[in-house]
Amino acid sequence: MPRYFRFRALIVFCALLIPIVGCQKKLQEFREKAPRPVSVLPLQQSKPDSAFVVSGLVKSWKTEKIGFEVAGRLQWVLEPGRNIDGNLRDSQGVLIRKGTPLAKIDTERFDVAVKSAKAALDVATSEMKVAEIKKDTTIPKDIETAKEDVKLAQTNFDRLKSLRAQNAVSQTEFDNASNQLKNQQARLSNLEASLRQANAEFEAAEARVNSAKQTLADAERDQKNTTLYASYNGQISEVDVVPGSVVTSGSPILTLQMMDPIKVEIEVSAELSRELQRRRQVPVSFTLPDGTTKEQNAFVYLVDPSADASTRTFTVTLLIINDDYRPALPEAIRSERLARTQDAWPLNIGQIIGEDGGHFFVEQGAIVTEGDSSYVWVIQNLSFGETFPEIVKVKREKVILGQVLIPFLGNWNFQQLTFENKSIKPTNIIAGKLEFTDIPKSEWDGETVYIDSGNQWMLRPGDLVSANIDAEQTKPGFYVPVEAIYEDIGSTYVFVDDNGKAKKTEINAILPTKLETGSMIRIEATGDNQLTAGMRIVVGGVHYLNDGDAINVVKVLTGKGGQK
Repeated sequence: MPRYFRFRALIVFCALLIPIVGCQKKLQEFREKAPRPVSVLPLQQSKPDSAFVVSGLVKSWKTEKIGFEVAGRLQWVLEPGRNIDGNLRDSQGVLIRKGTPLAKIDTERFDVAVKSAKAALDVATSEMKVAEIKKDTTIPKDIETAKEDVKLAQTNFDRLKSLRAQNAVSQTEFDNASNQLKNQQARLSNLEASLRQANAEFEAAEARVNSAKQTLADAERDQKNTTLYASYNGQISEVDVVPGSVVTSGSPILTLQMMDPIKVEIEVSAELSRELQRRRQVPVSFTLPDGTTKEQNAFVYLVDPSADASTRTFTVTLLIINDDYRPALPEAIRSERLARTQDAWPLNIGQIIGEDGGHFFVEQGAIVTEGDSSYVWVIQNLSFGETFPEIVKVKREKVILGQVLIPFLGNWNFQQLTFENKSIKPTNIIAGKLEFTDIPKSEWDGETVYIDSGNQWMLRPGDLVSANIDAEQTKPGFYVPVEAIYEDIGSTYVFVDDNGKAKKTEINAILPTKLETGSMIRIEATGDNQLTAGMRIVVGGVHYLNDGDAINVVKVLTGKGGQK
């Protein structure tokens, strides 16, 4: 190609090249200024769930089937669900505090046995006293007299023997003296033998007294054992018999379960079981009836020495202090000036307790006595057979107590009474004993009563809890996902959304020992930097950002990885 044409071609090429280079420069400037799409997480104080949380099953630490040591006819037994106190003894076995009676059998034959044993002991004691007098007084005095008689007979014999040698006395006198001495010696020997016999009789009488004392002690122990007590505090979970039935010695009457402390069983791997053996406490969380979550430390009590053959896991037993509490009032009625009660009794209870003579009977605990007057609280907005409302209205009605008191199943006593108000009907309902747990009695409005089930245990056998078996327990603070952390030349940063700009902010990241995908990292401010609640931290798109870059927030995450 001639040089002229080559030069013109170069000019044309340069003319075309200049617009292209200009466009690329403008495109680059556009791209640099375009906001980066990112997702952000508003900071908030939190305590993330650990990845090492397992479910635990609540069980009774101790469970015991309790029975009588003696046989007899059962008079009464407590109902299931009752909380009871056990007998408390010191290290020497001395009773410090008597517990709650659980059941009782008829004592008539045991009372007779005690009286008979006392009478037998009195007879044996009298016989022993006679034997004691005989061996200590009567026979010893006779022996002393016999010894003196022997001594006199011996002296007389020796004198006559000397005279007989001189032919001063007759042979008859001498023989009489000899016989007298022999008789006195024989008498003394007999008395000494009688003393030995009296000692033996006394020992036999003493043995009979000891035997009678043991018989009396056994009878008194059997009489005492007609009332059943527990050896520890707990709750009755099951009753196996009903009043009136005949029970044998050792047969189970009821099942008692220990409620405080209570145990939690969790299943863990072999590695975690060894780690838990070196720890003393494990945080356990559970939901209360009002919906709130409570966390409490449990003590590592036992790690099974061998694994379950089917699951290859080890059972770890935790012990946790259990609280007995009364549920709070529903929020809608907390402002009410009300009383509480656990019971409501129908007035037609007579047919149930076996007295169907048309009389009114009320459980003793529902009767209030002030001076010479007695009254009950009659529920106004409820009749027998109707559904219980959340709140009932009561009215005080004066009553006159009758002479009949009927125990029922050993747990309740029903008092016969009549009402001064003759309009009271058998279909009326009587409120049980009123309790003032939320307000003083003086602030009660005098008519509003809330019926509930009384105190409840915080944890019950069969409940499920969550146990955090992570060796590093999380602390409250600001937590961000691991992908929000940016490292540069040995320092750690996060990017903060600063009015649409990415602000590079240095922080301290407290990393867990076991860092996994999805881990939440606790961060703390360094130097003059500050972290505040509500500050938006960039999570998605961090590694494409530089300090001061424009950002476009396309997602706002929640603390648990959700999206607003």
